[in-house]
Amino acid sequence: MKNIKNTLKIIINEHYIILCVMISFVLNFAIESAARLSLLGGMLYTLKHPFYFLYNTLLLLFTYLIVLLFKKRIFSILLVTVWWIIACITNSVLIHFRHTPFSAADFMLVKSALNVMHVYVSNAQLALIFISSIIVVLSLIIVLKYEKLKTPDYRKLSVLLSISMIISLLPTGFITAEKDRSPKANLTEEAYHYGFVCCFFNSIFNNGIKKPDEYAENSIYSIIDSINTNQGQKTTPNIVVIQLESFVDPYLIKTSEYNMDPIPNFRKLKNEY
Repeated sequence: MKNIKNTLKIIINEHYIILCVMISFVLNFAIESAARLSLLGGMLYTLKHPFYFLYNTLLLLFTYLIVLLFKKRIFSILLVTVWWIIACITNSVLIHFRHTPFSAADFMLVKSALNVMHVYVSNAQLALIFISSIIVVLSLIIVLKYEKLKTPDYRKLSVLLSISMIISLLPTGFITAEKDRSPKANLTEEAYHYGFVCCFFNSIFNNGIKKPDEYAENSIYSIIDSINTNQGQKTTPNIVVIQLESFVDPYLIKTSEYNMDPIPNFRKLKNEY
C-alpha cells in the first residue's frame, strides 16, 4: 500500500498531464460504449472512426488542461471526471428512452424532466441516485478541504492549452464540410458518427438555425411582387398535410370520454389508407 501511495504521489505531482490523457482516453471509450449499451460497440466505433475518437479524446483533455490551472489539482481532476461521468450516464439514458443524445438544450428542460422522471426511473433507482450523489458531493468536499495547494506550471499548461485549442478548432471546418456533402442526418446519427463530446460542444455554440443572408422583409415582398396573380383559375391539388410532432389520438387517453370522434377525418384516412 505504501508503494502504491508513493506511485500515486509521483503521478499526481510529476506526471499529472499523462494521467489526464489516460483518463480522457478511458472516459471517451466509456462514453461511446455507454451510448451503444455495449463494450463491443465502443470498440467498433474506435476502430471504425479513429480520427473522430482521437478528436473527442482531445476535447476531453482540453477540459482537464483548463482545470489544471487551479491549485487544487486532485479536486479539479475529480470534479471534471464526475461531470463527464454524469454526462455519459445521462446521454446513455436519453438515447435509450428518447432516442436523441444529451445536448446543451436539455439544461432548459430540467424542471420538466424532474416531473416525468418517475415514468422512466423506479423509486429504488431514484434512492440509489440520491445516495450516490450525496457520497460524491461529500467526497469532493473532503478532497477540497484536505488537499494541499500545488502551484501549477502555468507556462507549460498555457502552451499545451494553446496547442490543444488550435488542434481542436482544425477539424470543425472539415466536419462542417462533410455534413454539407452528406444527406441530412438526425442528432443521434451525428452523435454516433462524430462522437458525443464533439456534438455536445457543438450544441453549446450552435443552438439554433441561422437566419439566411438574403432573408429580409423586402426580399419577401419582391418574391410576392414577382408572382403573376392573373393566371386564371387553377385546380386545387389533393394534398393532406398532417403535423404529427404534437399529435395524439384522444382515444388513447384512458380517462377521457367523448360523445363523438374528435378526429373523424384522421380516423377515416387511417381506416381507408
